[in-house]
Amino acid sequence: MSDDNRWEGKTGGGDFGQRFLLFIFKYVKVTVIYPVLVLVIPFYFLFGRKGRNAIYFYFHSILGYSPVKAFFATFKNHYIFGKTVLDKFALAAGREDQFKIDVDLLDLFNEMSEAPEGCVVAGSHVGNFELCGHAMKQDKKAISSIVYGGESIELQRRRQKSLDNFNVHLVPIKEDMSHIFAVKSALERGEFVTVVCDRISGSNKFLNMNFMGRPAKFPLGPFVLAASSNVKMVSIFVIKQKGLNYKSFVFPLEGDKDGTVLDNAKALAGSYVRSLETILWHFPHQWFNYYQFWDIAN
Repeated sequence: MSDDNRWEGKTGGGDFGQRFLLFIFKYVKVTVIYPVLVLVIPFYFLFGRKGRNAIYFYFHSILGYSPVKAFFATFKNHYIFGKTVLDKFALAAGREDQFKIDVDLLDLFNEMSEAPEGCVVAGSHVGNFELCGHAMKQDKKAISSIVYGGESIELQRRRQKSLDNFNVHLVPIKEDMSHIFAVKSALERGEFVTVVCDRISGSNKFLNMNFMGRPAKFPLGPFVLAASSNVKMVSIFVIKQKGLNYKSFVFPLEGDKDGTVLDNAKALAGSYVRSLETILWHFPHQWFNYYQFWDIAN
């Protein structure tokens, strides 16, 4: 995948804009700011051509929407994404009390928390994975969350502070790959490790998978991490509902314990992709990968 087709996912708004949102959300409910998005989204439609076209392609060519339906679906997608970004700042401002999360398969969460083994939690850029640590609220295991390391220092600091009460530690991705040692150590201690699994982020170690009827690239690393550590892997999606309500969906991923580490990793990846497809068929407007995700040459 060329650099022109990759979207890094860094939160926009600049340092001043981010600090302003963090300040305002300490005193104002996040829903008060939602209507402003109606004014902001047309700006992104005009100047964010790459992201807009990628999502339009998803609705029109992948899901088969008509041109008109795909256009309005693209607008709705941007609007929901804007809400999730504002929700993220409200969380970083310490206002998690505003949100309600309905946790699916709570018994599975409790079982994983009680088990001595670690677990890899696969996330994605669907819904609001930022709330995963909140959905997994428990005090038995620490959670190491692998995150993009290019965010502003202030935003990273606020995010970490908001997650301290949920036993979550952020592990920024480092160019020297030192974060890998941190997460492997966490798994050896029997802890949770969360990582998004739907962007290759420049790595040349990926899998070509059939995803929603077309080939697409998925990172190999997270699945090798789970397979080589011989731990369970689940995928979690935290989907935005009405208002400030969210619902988490949990999918246990099936590996290949009798095969090699690579066989196991590939089986886990296949199971993850199927869970991602299931969620997107039910919540198509919450796909937030704003670049050409599919290999359109095939």
